[in-house]
Amino acid sequence: MLKKQIGTNVNDTAALLQKAIRMEAADDDGMVRCVTCGKRVHYTACDGGHYLSRKDAAVIFEETNIHPQCKSPCNRPPPYGLAGNPESYTRYMENHYGQAEIDRLKALKRTIRQWTLDELLSLKIEYKKRIAIQKTRLNQ
Repeated sequence: MLKKQIGTNVNDTAALLQKAIRMEAADDDGMVRCVTCGKRVHYTACDGGHYLSRKDAAVIFEETNIHPQCKSPCNRPPPYGLAGNPESYTRYMENHYGQAEIDRLKALKRTIRQWTLDELLSLKIEYKKRIAIQKTRLNQ
């Protein structure tokens, strides 16, 4: 039961972080640029795309791993999408963070990370505060 509760909280917490990141990247009109194709979309119409898969618990909450990404075609699975548009995402990461950060994330991805319920609840509180600040900024 606890394992299921932690899994549910990981997903809920990740969704909050992705929303906070999209909102923080938005201009005052709520618009963001997809990091892989440059398309301008409203933050509610894009994903918090991950450079390295969010399936890996060790990188799911790493903020340098998450950026606004359009749902289609960049972050949509094949055959209709680009499955994260990895080549463009790598160029973005190199230009904005450099190879050292990419290497750090890749090394971190290979580690085992098990989140506790207390850690997740603490992160949820932090991310909800960040979202509230952005809602005020964006007049929502």
